[in-house]
Amino acid sequence: MSTPYEGGEVVFDNATAAIAYFGVVQAMLKGEPLPEGVAINARGEPTTDANEVIGKGDGESVGGAIKTFAGHKGFGLSLFVQLMGSAFSLAGIPGAHEEDGGGTFVLAIDPGLLAGKLEYMKRSRELVDHIKSARPIPGQEVVLPGEKGDRRAKHAEETGEIEIADGVWQKLCDFIERK
Repeated sequence: MSTPYEGGEVVFDNATAAIAYFGVVQAMLKGEPLPEGVAINARGEPTTDANEVIGKGDGESVGGAIKTFAGHKGFGLSLFVQLMGSAFSLAGIPGAHEEDGGGTFVLAIDPGLLAGKLEYMKRSRELVDHIKSARPIPGQEVVLPGEKGDRRAKHAEETGEIEIADGVWQKLCDFIERK
């Protein structure tokens, strides 16, 4: 989701799961445990083993699952995201219409139709300024969604380097060698 304000935009990319799937893959490749409480194995038991979630542990052919964030509220949001991303776009879902592949749903709202573009941009800027002026927790800073990613992208552009875990790099090399 993205929304503009005078002088910038807030970009929010969020999984409705307690951890993004790539986070599980990354933990598996690094050999690190998952955080407590984010996943269950194929038997429905809590696990911190990424292999059990993906389906490569305990001899189970079917993996476990990643929990939604925020309990039943996160589930409700996740369900609506899935409905928009699959049913609206005629995409496949696990166990049905998988041949249709993944889907993308885009909803665009013209603020000029509701609040008026100039007033929307002004009030959005005021809200961003208010949030950014908050006193941070000691040792931390107030950041908007997207700011940390923007910094990493800028650093990568300036240095020509991207930090990548050894396990992820090896999997990429293995994939390229097979092609």
